[in-house]
Amino acid sequence: MFNGAFTEILLIGLAVLLLVAAVIDVRTFTISNRLNLTVAALAPLYWLSIALPLWPDVAIHLAAAARGHDSGIVASRFTRIGSSSRSGISCGRSIG
Repeated sequence: MFNGAFTEILLIGLAVLLLVAAVIDVRTFTISNRLNLTVAALAPLYWLSIALPLWPDVAIHLAAAARGHDSGIVASRFTRIGSSSRSGISCGRSIG
């Protein structure tokens, strides 16, 4: 670790952002792109602060993120995840 205090601040900030995202998601079923971008932008800073080697560690993180992204695309293609329908079918309850 290069700077323990900086790493701790990053971890606390990430925890707060994830809690905010969870609360917003429970209330509105959406998470803003700005919040996602902020979390994604902090990841490389964290990797640098803990001196994570580019190969293979950062590459593994990026591959896992790409696989998760691809899984989300497949799930939204073949299910109602992410649809704008207000019928309630996608969340298992009726809205009315």
